[in-house]
Amino acid sequence: MLKWLKSLFGVPQPCGPQESIRQFRNTEPTISKGDLAAEGDGWVVNSKDMFIAHDAWAEGTRPHRGGTGFPRACHAAPTGLRWSLGMAACSRQGAPTGLGLVVVADDGRRPERSTQPRAPVRTTNIAWLALALWAVLLWVPGWTWAADTASDNAQPDVRTLDFGVFWPPRDPSQPDAPDAEPLLDGQVVLRTERLPEGDSIIRLRVTLTRHSDEAARERWNSRLAFPEYDWMRQVRVWDADQRWLWPNVPYLLRLHGTERVERYGGVDPGKGVDNDFAAVLIRKYDADGTQESEDTKRTPLVSAEWHPTNTNRVDKRTVVHAAQSDEFTLHPGGTGEARPGWAAVWLIYADFMGAKLPQGWPKEPEYAGGILACFEVRWDWKAESGLELSLRQLAPPSSTGFAWERWASRTRAASGPKSTAKLSDRPASMAPAVERRP
Repeated sequence: MLKWLKSLFGVPQPCGPQESIRQFRNTEPTISKGDLAAEGDGWVVNSKDMFIAHDAWAEGTRPHRGGTGFPRACHAAPTGLRWSLGMAACSRQGAPTGLGLVVVADDGRRPERSTQPRAPVRTTNIAWLALALWAVLLWVPGWTWAADTASDNAQPDVRTLDFGVFWPPRDPSQPDAPDAEPLLDGQVVLRTERLPEGDSIIRLRVTLTRHSDEAARERWNSRLAFPEYDWMRQVRVWDADQRWLWPNVPYLLRLHGTERVERYGGVDPGKGVDNDFAAVLIRKYDADGTQESEDTKRTPLVSAEWHPTNTNRVDKRTVVHAAQSDEFTLHPGGTGEARPGWAAVWLIYADFMGAKLPQGWPKEPEYAGGILACFEVRWDWKAESGLELSLRQLAPPSSTGFAWERWASRTRAASGPKSTAKLSDRPASMAPAVERRP
């Protein structure tokens, strides 16, 4: 399109040597007889509502006695005026150009005669210009519409929810104490994406961030020192400057990796268990919450992997203040269905170290720990707007009902390790199913 426009408005290029085709003399009679008469070295037009053909000078044309090029477009001549037109044979390099006209408005007087060729009249080809502008106006909005459409399809709908992780946990429905400070700041991020076949998916990720100022450092160290346990001295980890306790937040939360090397957790020599990890677990339900979806009933979405943000090369002494969970994928409504539903999302830590639970919190433990926070993701389908989402934090209505003891034993440090994470409700995970606890 751009090449076509450039060729349309560009200067014509010569295509061969100049060649004279034919000469027209003013002694020859005119076809229009009364409206156009020969006079001297030109013709005189006395016309009402007559259309005069003209065109811009074509480069490469060498007019004889006032020729300007070949006519293509027309315009209406003013009524009651006389026009003097110089006409002669014209030629173009390599191709004939037709009749050349020089139009000179006259108020009734005879036009001046000259032995010199008249200056060519450079005018705009109105018809072609209008056509080109019309094409551009159609073409550019089409581009804009296509770009907007592609942008709408590509841009996901993002929802976020900020929350605090307190130690011990706090009920979000209860007002916080004036001096309440979370141990970590949390954020749940939902991204809704439209698939090419028309279905929608929901992507979910949890991020936990530690404040990095001096007051936060002192609060963090004091909350997690656990001075009542003598054995804690053997497993505490500090950064290279001996300032931050458990400096790498992802290493404190993750289950996978070599114990004491790629993570702070490991098998407790006294208890013989490894329960130093945080995890996210998701179950899907119908709109009433009375029936769990078959997508998660036998094997819920679950992961205990945490990643550092904005950096990759870290070790157990690296100060990393933010940890990000794996990304989960939900297909709302089930295969080929457009029904409302919801998902419960639990954030747990598998060892509470005897911390007191809030009143009304589920008493059933999560391994040897409990629930840090719980969220509800609801969806519904509207004919006008498509998939609609809501996200809120709430007191956990129940425990996860998950057998953490069996699931957590499959770590990378164990012999014959297997992937323990299930990140999508479709297709089903290849990992062995973990039944609900009786």
